[in-house]
Amino acid sequence: MNRKHYLIYSPPFDNSSAGIMVLHRLAVELQKRGKDVFINTEVQNPKWDKIRTKFPMTYDHEGEVAIYPDIIHSNIWGSKTVVRWMLNIPEYSGGPPIDTYPKSDLFFTYSHLFNTRLGLPDDRILLCPSIDLSMFYDMHTPRAGRLVYRGKGQQPDNPLLAQYPSLGGKESFKGDDGQNRLRERLNKTEMIYVYDNATAITDIARLCGCPVILLPNGLYSRKDYEKHELWHAGGIGYDLIEAPIARATIDSEYMAKCYAELEVKFQNDLGKFIELTQEAR
Repeated sequence: MNRKHYLIYSPPFDNSSAGIMVLHRLAVELQKRGKDVFINTEVQNPKWDKIRTKFPMTYDHEGEVAIYPDIIHSNIWGSKTVVRWMLNIPEYSGGPPIDTYPKSDLFFTYSHLFNTRLGLPDDRILLCPSIDLSMFYDMHTPRAGRLVYRGKGQQPDNPLLAQYPSLGGKESFKGDDGQNRLRERLNKTEMIYVYDNATAITDIARLCGCPVILLPNGLYSRKDYEKHELWHAGGIGYDLIEAPIARATIDSEYMAKCYAELEVKFQNDLGKFIELTQEAR
């Protein structure tokens, strides 16, 4: 039954931002399922199906589902059914704790990692894969040198890493050319140190065969990270002491296999998401 249409809030499409990519992809995937979908921005992925941006004035708020990411803290469309898709911890995005939102809001989160802080039921985890496996893969080229990635990490620089150059910010990897540069650089690197504790770079690097060392920023413990959907895929260490573990367990083929399995799970979970949101009162 297709009683309700979906309004999805997202910044303009940007393939260097995993959060933005998954919002746009969710819109596309809902539309593929025959749902009536709208998004607030004309800047979309030209390679994907077009999503409408202006919905007819005859629609009313009773028959719509608004999907807001964690960067939106109000109900800007005044929709009766509201989904809060937490792509990060709301407080980290400048918002209030989830227990301060209206009780009628439906909460989902992106990962078991985030859920260590949010405490939602397991069936409220909706992980939508965003990495293009035809773009990011292990080229099996010679590797030399190490890199540092800062991203959203706010902790002080570790002086032991001062000798290593920066991978750069996501602005350096926009568009297809930028994504190609990112793949090639990671394929030439023997290890990357990551200050950002919630970034797709940790997965992209491992798909490219580059081991990752997470530099803890206090948000998540190692035990929390063990619940991450791709921790078991190897090639990752928690803090500098686990660098030997990351090197010994990197396996780009296994990582790609695990990532592909997330797509299968997403398609199944999306069906449950649709059923819940269509029936919400």
